[in-house]
Amino acid sequence: MRIEKLHIYGYGKLENVEMDLSLLTVLYGENEAGKSTIRSFMKSIL
Repeated sequence: MRIEKLHIYGYGKLENVEMDLSLLTVLYGENEAGKSTIRSFMKSIL
């Protein structure tokens, strides 16, 4: 299975986030930017 696109309408503090995952994707950012929330969302939908 390969996830190519991710659209989060509302999960945790993320609202209306759209990500293209078709190539190599690296999540990085400041503390509290939502990196772990995106990971948690992806884990919950699988």
